[in-house]
Amino acid sequence: METYQLKRITIIVLALVNLSLLALLGQSELQQRSAEQQTLMQLKDLYLSSGMELTLNELPRMEKQTSATVQHSAEAEAAFAAVFLGEADVQESGSSMLYSSDLGAMRLRRNSAFELNMYRPFLTQETCLHLLAELGYTALPRHGGDSTVYLIQTVDGMPVIGSTVTLHFSGGHLSSAGGFYIAGLHAGGSISSYTAADALSAFLQYALEQEIAPLSVRDIFPARQLSAETLFQSTLQPAWIIQTEGASYYVNHDGSEIASLQGKIS
Repeated sequence: METYQLKRITIIVLALVNLSLLALLGQSELQQRSAEQQTLMQLKDLYLSSGMELTLNELPRMEKQTSATVQHSAEAEAAFAAVFLGEADVQESGSSMLYSSDLGAMRLRRNSAFELNMYRPFLTQETCLHLLAELGYTALPRHGGDSTVYLIQTVDGMPVIGSTVTLHFSGGHLSSAGGFYIAGLHAGGSISSYTAADALSAFLQYALEQEIAPLSVRDIFPARQLSAETLFQSTLQPAWIIQTEGASYYVNHDGSEIASLQGKIS
């Protein structure tokens, strides 16, 4: 048999193998989506029988359920301090870095927690929200009046529960702040899968046990939950955020902790 004929046959065989693999993958994907839709319908019936409503069209997936640790970046952390202090001197002190200028001082710990005190308040609320939005922070609609604003940080496209920043204003200008700033993440190991369906089931049980008024669940999306284990290190675990018509709730990575976030997260 001619060499070119052997090559031709080999190419045809490889093409057929690839088509067969694609068909199997497509069939597996269809079966998975069918199973997810069936699970969603069962959850909707369960919610309805409990006097609540689940309005989702599909169940989201959390592609990678892994833990993570805070990754430090001297450049990013200095830029964060500069948002409030301008050009600042920096001094290392044990588990933290101390940034200071004529405008104020910030202590930024290794576990990503920070405390800020302004000596010469000059930043308005509008300016603060704009500058922090560029760093991934979103304001929470809590009722702190004009003197207090709460924000939550989003890292790698996921809101970080427990990373809340509190801004205090006096005379219309920022006087102090505290919370967490995460410069980056270092991925850790995988953990056991806890799906959106698992989180919705756990939330329904929680709502019934807490006797929460009948509500409508509008959305669920993946998040992370921060835990400051020591002054030197913080870890993050996968979590889910469940959105109702009036509030947001989080469900941790195994359903053992569920709580209100006191406002909706967009």
